[in-house]
Amino acid sequence: PLFRVTGATQTHLQKALSSITKTDMLAMQTLSHSISITQEHNIMEIVMDIMRNNCIAMKRDSKALYATICRINHSCRPNALWYWHEQRQQQIVVALREIAANEEILVNYVSHKKYDSKLKRRGYILKNYGFYCECVLCNATSEETKQFESANAEFHRLKDSYFRF
Repeated sequence: PLFRVTGATQTHLQKALSSITKTDMLAMQTLSHSISITQEHNIMEIVMDIMRNNCIAMKRDSKALYATICRINHSCRPNALWYWHEQRQQQIVVALREIAANEEILVNYVSHKKYDSKLKRRGYILKNYGFYCECVLCNATSEETKQFESANAEFHRLKDSYFRF
């Protein structure tokens, strides 16, 4: 990663930034952000916005910023997933199905268990990532959406009963 942050305060972020190289800082500045460059902003406001738009959760209260995989876009019906591999100390991206040449790699930014409806997912994504989800699932017909939500509920019911410890 370009850098990792444990905690959510500006102090935590400043500590993480203190060890970032100039090359990594330049790479970070190319990532998506929503602050207009025509307005006056201090560097911390810009970095916080870049973090909000691009950070990937590693574990409980840790996040990381990557030059490459942070560019992977969201879909509520993804073709890949990412997860934190503790032993390797790496974020791993895995295809969920065969991905065609020139097909965009997409991951899901939200939990379908916690945000089990299109309205909840879109609200969460808008609030936390700053965009209105227009993925294939969110733009699906009402019947397709109902089928997915029903299958999703059944999946989580089975998973929860199987992995009960």
